[in-house]
Amino acid sequence: MGVVAKSVFACVALIACVFLFLKWRDRRRHEREIEKADPDIRAFLIWRQLPDRKKTPEAAEAYLKKHPNDLSRRIGLLGVYNHGESRDFSRLRHHTLELIKRCPQSSEILWANYSEFFRHPEFKKEVLNRLEEVETAGDVEVYGNLSNLNEHGAFPVPENEREKFLQWHMLDPDTQLPEKLDNQAVEKAIHYRRKAIEASDSSESGQSWQWAQLGKLFNKANRMNEAISALEHAVSLESDSSSASTLVELGVSLYKARRLDEAFEKLREVRRHDSEGFEGGPGCYTMNAENLLGFLALEQKNLEEAKSRLIASLDVEPCCHTTTRGVNISLAEKLIDMGQGETVVEFCDEALKRFIPDDETIIELRSRASRPTINQQVD
Repeated sequence: MGVVAKSVFACVALIACVFLFLKWRDRRRHEREIEKADPDIRAFLIWRQLPDRKKTPEAAEAYLKKHPNDLSRRIGLLGVYNHGESRDFSRLRHHTLELIKRCPQSSEILWANYSEFFRHPEFKKEVLNRLEEVETAGDVEVYGNLSNLNEHGAFPVPENEREKFLQWHMLDPDTQLPEKLDNQAVEKAIHYRRKAIEASDSSESGQSWQWAQLGKLFNKANRMNEAISALEHAVSLESDSSSASTLVELGVSLYKARRLDEAFEKLREVRRHDSEGFEGGPGCYTMNAENLLGFLALEQKNLEEAKSRLIASLDVEPCCHTTTRGVNISLAEKLIDMGQGETVVEFCDEALKRFIPDDETIIELRSRASRPTINQQVD
C-alpha cells in the first residue's frame, strides 16, 4: 500500500472513530437525561423510542406479563386505550389500577383518565379509594394526585362552555357534567394540597408551585381572600423570576376582589416573565393578561385602551395552548357587544394568520363582528 493510500485510510479510520465516539456520546447523554427525568417523563421517553412493533397492544401486554413493573409500557398503554378506535375501558381500568400499585406518584393516573372519569364516575371513586389506601406518608406527588383527583369534576361547567368542553375532552353530547359546586370534594382537594405543601422540599421552587396550586383552587372556589394570600406567598417565594401563570392567577383573584389597581400592577408584569412561547418568549399567559388588562380599561371607560389590549394579546409567540385550544376571545366578545366590530375583525384576521388558520371559533367570531351594528359607543 502506497504512502498516499495509507494516509487516506488513516484519515477515513480517524473520521469513523470520531463519528462513532460522537454517536456514543450523544446516546450516553440521552440515556443520562432519561435517568434524571421523573418517572412519567422517563416512561414517555422510553416508550417513544420503542419501535412500532413493540408498541402494539399485543406486544406491550405480553411484555408486561413478564415485566409487570415496567412503567414505559404501562403508561404507554394508557395512551393507547384512552381514546380513538383503540379505546378500551376495561384495559384502561386494569392498567390504571396496576399503575397505582406500582407508581402512585404518576400524574397519568389522572390525566390518562380525565375524560373517562366523566363517563364512569364510579371508576374515579375506585381510583380515589385505591390511592388513599396506598397513600405514602410524606409523598408530595401522591398528595398532589389526591388533590387533583378530588378537584376533577368538583366545579360546574358553565352552560355556555359545555359544548366546547365536551368536544375538547371527546365526550358524548349527553355526558353528565357537574352542574353545581361539590364543596366536600373541594375541601378534600384543599386538604391534600396543604399536605403536599407540608411534604414538599424546602426549595423555593417546590414550595412556590404547591402554594400556587392552592391559590388556584381557592380562586375557582371564589374564596378570594384565601386565593390572594396563597398566590402572593407563591410569588414571594419565586424571588426575581415570578411565574407568569401565578401572576395571571393573582391578577384574576385581585380583579374578582375588586382590587383593581393591584390587579393592574400584577398583570402588567406578566409579559416580561412569560416564556411559554415555542421560542421562549411570551405566550398564552401574556395573552390572558392582556385580555384582563382590556377589561380593566373598560372598567375605567377607556375603550381605546381596551381595543389596544385586544390587539396586543396576539403579540405573543404560538405555544402548546394557543395552537391547540385556540386564542383567548373573552375581550373580543365583549367588544363585539359594544359595537367594536372593526377592531374584532382585525383581531380575528391576525389570529387566523398566526395561530390556527382554520379555527372555526375565530371564523364564526369574525362573521359576527362583520355584521352591521347599531351601537358604536360605550354606554
